[in-house]
Amino acid sequence: MPTYISHVTLTDEGIKALKDAPNRIAANKSLWEDAGGKLLSWHVVMGDYDYLLISEAPDEKVMAEIAIKASSRGRTRFKTYPAIPIKEFSEVASRL
Repeated sequence: MPTYISHVTLTDEGIKALKDAPNRIAANKSLWEDAGGKLLSWHVVMGDYDYLLISEAPDEKVMAEIAIKASSRGRTRFKTYPAIPIKEFSEVASRL
């Protein structure tokens, strides 16, 4: 299953509701499971983003759906990127 990396920022509403973050994390995890994917890890980061998520989804359409559903709650904004495993990249690089 493809892997995705998401940089997530909190909106003003998300910052105000930060004390509820543990419950929101559990609810967001179910978005992946319900879509046939898996949230592999969730990290709080410092800098331009508030969270870094590593997840799997069946394809980019499903990943887009997950990110839109999560963002539609008004507390976060997602920037999501496909992640290519280094082994697969090495195979591509060897053909150059």
